[in-house]
Amino acid sequence: MRNFQMKKLATAVIVVSALFSSIPTAQAVNITPSPTFNVTATLTAACTAGLIPDLAFGNYVAFGGALTKTSIFTVSCTKGLAAPTYAYDVNNGVVAGLNYTLTAPTQTVVLGTAATPGVGGTPDVYTVTIQGDIAGGQAGDSTAPTLDIRTLTVTY
Repeated sequence: MRNFQMKKLATAVIVVSALFSSIPTAQAVNITPSPTFNVTATLTAACTAGLIPDLAFGNYVAFGGALTKTSIFTVSCTKGLAAPTYAYDVNNGVVAGLNYTLTAPTQTVVLGTAATPGVGGTPDVYTVTIQGDIAGGQAGDSTAPTLDIRTLTVTY
């Protein structure tokens, strides 16, 4: 009886195999020519400025020598954007009764890198130096304000 059950099982497997072998299988076929599509984006280029540290002249001794101080900050811009330009609201002022002048900012740049698949690009980074000068020989005014607020306009 056991031999008979084995033959039934073997026959059933053969019949099922025969049934499945007659089912058509999907074949990969490439369409010629292969269809294409575009990937697009619109970029609004921009620059961002870091915090500008105070231009601190520190201690000036009345009738003393000239003082020159700098303040350094960074501006990051979209790679390939034209270099930013800078303008003060005014190029001179008075602080603690001392006349000072601001010279045009100077900048150096580290160019950014282009994006590659899986790696984002980096911006062009400008290191900007603001310079202020107090001429020597000034008396100053101990009752005058010790703070003068300036505005720097960054154009890109």
